Formats: sequence, C-alpha cells, structure tokens
Amino acid sequence: MKQRPLFLAFFFFFLLLLAAFFLSKKFFSFSTPSSELVIKTHPSSLEITLNEEKVGQSPWQRQNLSPGFYWVNLSQGEREYWEGTINLSPSGKTLLEASLCCRFFNQISLLNYYQPSSRHTLALTSNPAGVKVFLDKKEIGVTPLVLNLEKERFSLLLKKEGWREWQKDLVLPRGESLILDLSLALDPWANLKTWNWQPDQGKIALADSEIINRSDWGAAPSNCSADSCPEQELKKIKIWQVKLATEQVKVSDWLKGAQFWAQNELHLPDLPFIYVLDEAGQVYQGAENEKWAVAKWLENSSSPLLDLEEGEVPIVVVLPPSLDQVPGAAREKLSELYRRLFPVNEQKSSTKKVTVLNTPTGYLNVRSGPGLNYSLLQRIYPGEVYDWRETQGGWYKIKIGEREGWIYSLYARLE
Repeated sequence: MKQRPLFLAFFFFFLLLLAAFFLSKKFFSFSTPSSELVIKTHPSSLEITLNEEKVGQSPWQRQNLSPGFYWVNLSQGEREYWEGTINLSPSGKTLLEASLCCRFFNQISLLNYYQPSSRHTLALTSNPAGVKVFLDKKEIGVTPLVLNLEKERFSLLLKKEGWREWQKDLVLPRGESLILDLSLALDPWANLKTWNWQPDQGKIALADSEIINRSDWGAAPSNCSADSCPEQELKKIKIWQVKLATEQVKVSDWLKGAQFWAQNELHLPDLPFIYVLDEAGQVYQGAENEKWAVAKWLENSSSPLLDLEEGEVPIVVVLPPSLDQVPGAAREKLSELYRRLFPVNEQKSSTKKVTVLNTPTGYLNVRSGPGLNYSLLQRIYPGEVYDWRETQGGWYKIKIGEREGWIYSLYARLE
C-alpha cells in the first residue's frame, strides 16, 4: 500500500511534463526553419530531379524543404536541358525561372528570398559579368552589385549588348533580402543589319551536297501548315549579316538559338531565314522550304524583325566578333546560292556552241569561275560540244547538263 502514493506521484509528475510539452509547442516554436522552392520553365512539363529523386514536372512548387544545397536536373526524355546546384535558405523562398533552348541561349534566373533579415538589400550577380542594372528605369551600376533598397515595389532591368535583356517587377517587403543570380542568353538578333551587296551572277549553282541540312544542325520541327506557310514566287534575295557576341559560339549554336527565340518569343512558325552562311562560306539550310513566303509570317508578328517584301528570299551571314566585313569565301558561296535560287531567270537561250579542241593532257578542266584559282568541277574531252553562255577574259562559260562552268578558251572553238 505504501507504493501506491509513490506511483500516483510519478503519474501526476508525468502528466505535468506532458502538459508543459504541449504548451511549449503552442506558445514557443522549436521547429527547424523550412524552405520553399518554386521551379518554372519554358518549355513546360520538364521532368524535375532533386538530389537524384524525381519529384514532378514543371511548373512545380514544394514547401517545408530542409535548408541546404540541392542538385537540380531538368530533362525531357533522354534530353537534359539543365542541371545545377541551388542553396535553399532557412525560412526563405527560392524561385528558379528558366527559358531553356541550347548552349549559349539559355536564360536562367535564380531568386533567393531571405527572411527575416536585419537589412533590406538586393544582391545581383550575373553571367556574363558587367551587365548594366536599371532600377525603376534608372541606371545604377553593373553586376556584381549590392543595393540597399528604399522601396518595397520596384522594377528591375538588366541588359548588356549582344545578350538578351532580363526584366521583372518585384515586391520585397521590409525585413527581407533578395539575392538574384542571372545567366543571360545570347541575343540571336543583336547587331542584325541588312547588307546591300549584289552577287556575281556568273557563278554555277550551289549543289545540294554543299548544304548542311536541318537535321545535321539539330533543328526543331517547324510549326508550319499549308495555311500559315504559303509558298511564293521567288523574285530576288535579300541579305542580312549578324555579329556574334563571343568567339565561342558556333553557327550551329546560333541556328538553334535563333529558331527557339523566333518560335517562342516572336511566335513565328520557323526560323525566318531560308539559308544561313558562316564566314568560311559554309551554307546551312534555314527554314524547311526555300519557297516559303517569310514576309507573310512577319506581317502577323509582334516584332518587325526583318523588313521583307513579297518574293524576297531572306539570307543571313553570321560573323564572329573579330570580323566587320563578309569574307570573299562567303561572297562566292552567296553567288552560287543565288544561281541555285534563280537558275534560268538571267540567262537567255543561245544558238552558239563551244567545241572542245585537242589538249596536251587529252582533257579540259571545267572550273567554277573564269580563272585557274577557281575550284575544279569536272573534265570534258576533245570533240564534245556544249552550249555557250558568255565570254570573260579568255574563258568561256558553258552549260553542262543541269549546271554551268568555265573552260579556258585556248582549247575550245566558239561557233
């Protein structure tokens, strides 16, 4: 019987401890601060992997995450769009926004909100560095930059020549701070300008084998239909040139970036250039069909990217930062491209014939232009007769099947 009061004492003591625990949970917070993560992407519906665990598709939001570093991967099928490490702050919110295309043309912003904070600050970092910062349309410096804010609502703009602008209206209550880490995308239309140059119409037509097609440079499907992309009668070419912001970018990178932003920002059905050339004269297929009426697309576009008339074929030459002029190799290929687009428009039928005479070698070389420095196309042989097109500096231009070339007039007779 003496043990019963002792048991009751321990029992009531336990009840007091239990009551104290629940009261402390109600009036005092001993919980570990958590974090919130929001991920928004374009394109949407990307698979999100967080620390090697698939957690869902974008757009995605999760609260009550443990603070610390997380490895994030964004993918779709076998294609990985982006991966990187983010740091979630205690009692904070992190917003990851990404327009994802391809190398050099991804635009990614990481906004880390810290609360509570003893200061009301905004810290900015960027890739590339040296980006101009505008707060409520007033230039205040370049990245990296730390600002002591006076307002809770403000407009932020970051811009650098050759790169796409980033702009956002933000709300940052007092007692909170924000760190913005921004990766800018190259602007495919930076320094885009028309080039008033007329091609040499005496060149031979560019062959299919000399053109890198869309599948080889990784083009996305066009959004064309019979109604949205009507064909047109080709009348003339119109040439642009664009200078890249960095030497590391290849033309294949530019093609993918230009197509992505044309379709997703300008809402065009495809890349608005029929052909694209690099400084070495390599020709790339741009839009899927060289007869598409690109001028019709631009009539309905929100941005007047190109000043183009009906019947004009848009072509662009992509130059590295070190070049201000289009090199001769690209000019020669432009002339051959012109002949490809307009194979008979400039030529009138002729009754004159060229007969190949005997040569020391037993054959006569056919070249791409009127001179020994032009590339060799094929060989023809004594006694063969061809249609004459024109004469230039001791060379005859002749028609051989579906193409044309130049031969040395010393070993040919014009009749």
